[in-house]
Amino acid sequence: MPNRKTPFCWKYAIVVLFGVPFAANAADISESIRVACLGDSITAGARVDAATESYPAQLQEMLGDEYDVKNFGTGGATLIRTGRPNVWQKLDAVKEFQPHIAVISLGTNDTVAGRRKNWEQIAAFDQDYTDLIRELSELPTKPRIVVCTPTSMVLETPGLSADRLANLTERKPRLQTLCGQIRAIADKHSHRNVTLLELNQVLAGKLNLVTAGDGVHPNANGYKAIASAVAAHIRQNQRDNSLNVLIISIDDLNDWTGCLGGHPQAKTPNIDRLAKRGTLFRNAHCQAPICTPSRASLVTGLYPSTTGLYFLQPGLNASPIAMRRPNLLQHFEQAGYRTMGSGKFVHGATEGKYFMEHGGSMGGFGPTPDKKLTYPDGLKLWDWGAFPENEQLMPDTQVADWTIERLNRNYEQPFLLVAGFWRPHVPMYAPPRWFESFPLEKIQLPEVVANDRSDISEYAKRLTIGFPAPRHSWFVDNDGWRSAVQAYLASVAFVDHCVGRVLDALDDSEYSDNTVVVLFSDHGWHLGEKERWAKRSLWNDSTRVPLIVAAPGMPKDQQSDRPVGLIDIFPTLLELTGLPHRDDLEGRSLAPLLQDASMNWSRPILTTFAPLNHSLRSTRWHYIQYADGSEELYDHISDPHEWRNLATSSEHAGLMPRMRDALPKNNAEPIISDWQNWEIEAWREAEQLR
Repeated sequence: MPNRKTPFCWKYAIVVLFGVPFAANAADISESIRVACLGDSITAGARVDAATESYPAQLQEMLGDEYDVKNFGTGGATLIRTGRPNVWQKLDAVKEFQPHIAVISLGTNDTVAGRRKNWEQIAAFDQDYTDLIRELSELPTKPRIVVCTPTSMVLETPGLSADRLANLTERKPRLQTLCGQIRAIADKHSHRNVTLLELNQVLAGKLNLVTAGDGVHPNANGYKAIASAVAAHIRQNQRDNSLNVLIISIDDLNDWTGCLGGHPQAKTPNIDRLAKRGTLFRNAHCQAPICTPSRASLVTGLYPSTTGLYFLQPGLNASPIAMRRPNLLQHFEQAGYRTMGSGKFVHGATEGKYFMEHGGSMGGFGPTPDKKLTYPDGLKLWDWGAFPENEQLMPDTQVADWTIERLNRNYEQPFLLVAGFWRPHVPMYAPPRWFESFPLEKIQLPEVVANDRSDISEYAKRLTIGFPAPRHSWFVDNDGWRSAVQAYLASVAFVDHCVGRVLDALDDSEYSDNTVVVLFSDHGWHLGEKERWAKRSLWNDSTRVPLIVAAPGMPKDQQSDRPVGLIDIFPTLLELTGLPHRDDLEGRSLAPLLQDASMNWSRPILTTFAPLNHSLRSTRWHYIQYADGSEELYDHISDPHEWRNLATSSEHAGLMPRMRDALPKNNAEPIISDWQNWEIEAWREAEQLR
């Protein structure tokens, strides 16, 4: 696949303009590629049976059922607004159709002088064409616009009357002039995803393709030739402009990276260099502070309050709403992408079924020593320390190896490739060399305050108790806090090294200039903040995640403080790769923020932990409401550590109703499996207080 720099493709819907020469209800989606053919009598199908022989009808047959071709042709239409009739009279209908690519070839009727006086007004042609391109490019579907030169007037056509020949002889030079202007217009607006399709020679000199006695309109075979040219252009540009996607998934990584500054000793040079290649979202949050529902939200584009997936178990398959529509991987496969991955992404033992090619878990959370190293009690995974000696035994090393090997292959189709890394998830094991940069005696503990939970409700305390993590008192009483922080920093440094190996392989590959890279973590992680450990809370330490998007053609080295979420990744990738917008996704494309990182962004981002427990983050404020009605409010300008709950402050009484109004209006019943441990136990204990 050749290198490509354009950030859009056009796998799905198309507009053809052709001339003579938080969702409350998730709707089902259409998988067809909409093609709107808008132009004059050649589009309309003059001189033939339009229903079967016009170029739009034959284009539909050539492209197949994957496409939905609609004919918006009007006989005699001009490009200039003052012509009667004109293309502008069909524009509202085109907008309602919501196409994704426009192929414009107008101009033949603009050469008419005399009674219609179109040529006398031709000075408006360039500006009116520019306005038409702008109108189309601003559609929600962000269409690719293909500007065509009109088909030629064939003066040698048998049976032309003397008057007809004289008329076409006068107009043909005008048409050639307009073809030159159209080429310049296409070049000028290439930044609006405009490409040029030369149709001027499709009929030229081919008397067998033109209606006898006409000289302008094709016969059925001529319309077929036009349809073939349009179809070939669509398919070729689809291949040439399809961007690849590389997703780097990291497990349980909070903001302890160099670029986010969550811990002063964090060493993540590779994550940091990726941030400089794109946009770092400094205010990004998961939609659930647990692995399974967080990842389910990402791949479905739906909130937990819609799917009913709130807990570690069950998995994605248990939600009828989630399963009745293509998830991210399925959608890209249906769009012609080769989907590949290894490690952890969707979550669960059946992860491989979501990919066309999957390398396996690579050992998951292993390897583990025969005897725990540091924390003697509890869950086997809850341990930390320098292990193993052999770095090749680490699953993340193997995930990186597998991903690198795939980047060294050649593909006939665009790909979506996932590197699903496991660290720094517990056990916080990393090979010994990664501990060397973090001497135990120099480890800095997170900033905390005593009695940090004194201003929150009892319900919040019960819900966020954090099973199966050890109690914070154990870390303090057994002098384990510092070594756990050391192990987390070492694990982060190790997974960053694995990320760097993948980025190096991408840079050395043929895909370096045509691949969108997304890096994220599924949720944050407490290491003593709020007097607790691990995930399973609605506070910033548990919800905030690294999120970086680097895309060809987009600005580099920028940061955005606007509130965004992992749920936004799906619609963002659709827009960046040029696939159609899906109305059934509850996230929001981040493409506008990639262009302008500080643009107005009114939507707060939602995180949910167990039913009816919600967090909302705006640029400045963090609001939490629990199922018992208790609330928290934090000002991240004056209180980034969330030490002072302002919910009862009269100073912010006007803000609270606005936050409450932004919460989900519908909350799905929780889907609960036979597994009912940890956060389900905590939730049920908290519910007894209501």
